[in-house]
Amino acid sequence: MDVLVFDIGNTRIKAGLFSNGELQKVEVLTENQLFDFIEKHSSFKVAFSNVSRKQISDKFKGFFTLEEQVVLPFKMLYKTPNSLGEDRICNAAALSCFYPNRNKICIDIGTCVKFDFVDSLNRYHGGSISPGLRLRYESLYEKTENLPLIDNGSDINFLGLNTIDSIRSGVHFGLLKEIEGFISVYEQKFEDIFFVITGGDLKYFDLEQKNSIFADENFTLKGLYQIYKLNES
Repeated sequence: MDVLVFDIGNTRIKAGLFSNGELQKVEVLTENQLFDFIEKHSSFKVAFSNVSRKQISDKFKGFFTLEEQVVLPFKMLYKTPNSLGEDRICNAAALSCFYPNRNKICIDIGTCVKFDFVDSLNRYHGGSISPGLRLRYESLYEKTENLPLIDNGSDINFLGLNTIDSIRSGVHFGLLKEIEGFISVYEQKFEDIFFVITGGDLKYFDLEQKNSIFADENFTLKGLYQIYKLNES
């Protein structure tokens, strides 16, 4: 079975092509490229995760989406499931399908940084949401008079010797220590816990040095595919 899955996020659209149960290809698209991409792969089934809540065109009618009646591979314990982002649902699904018998966390580092916890009985509890790198840089720029708008850059020094380097140090290492702090608390609270890190800004952080942490930049796409298989079988 050939399936196209789309993760429509706050800042980008990520497409995954699955064939015979395996992820064969991943592409990042603009909104204008989306329709042409679907037409180019007209023989594929199509599934969407739309965290940005953008209006879906009539061209998308009939495709698989994460509606309320969708069957999930985990038990939902979240108290406000209607407010739960579709990317978080996909991440929880991937955790449940790939690591079913242990406590597990997905850390999604993107526009926001999201921790999502599924226990060893495949019950989804929830987690946390905080601003990601881009939001932190934008906040400093928008809420101050003199600080410039910059991005993360490739070379970040802990000791900032000028304003730009000082901002990068504060934002980058501040978020890094936040993530490491959350990991430490989860490790203290839950036995045999496993972490998966994903998201568009995963590349800025080296967090795989511990045996209990695994990086997979396509984890959300894989979770959406698992939900699709469960509902379309």
